[in-house]
Amino acid sequence: MNLGSFEIVVILLLALILYGKRLPEITRAVGKGYQSFRKQMDEIKRDFTKATDFTDSKTNNKTPDSKVSDKELPYDKGGDSNNLAG
Repeated sequence: MNLGSFEIVVILLLALILYGKRLPEITRAVGKGYQSFRKQMDEIKRDFTKATDFTDSKTNNKTPDSKVSDKELPYDKGGDSNNLAG
C-alpha cells in the first residue's frame, strides 16, 4: 500500500479536523506506548541473547567425542543408581 503525498495531506487534515485540540495528547500517548513496546522488545532480545550465550558456553566446553568422567556421575560405580555418592 503506497501512500502519495496528497493522501498523506488529506489524512493529516482529517485528523486535525476530527481531533483538533486532543491531537497532541493522542500523539504523545501513541509515542509513549511505542517507546514502552520498544523497551519490552529490547529486554526480550537481551534475555534471549543471554540465554543462548549461556547454553552456547556450556555446550562449547565439551566436544561431542568427550566422555563423561567418573567424577561427573551422581552415583557410585556399583551400578545402583539409588546410592548417591557424596
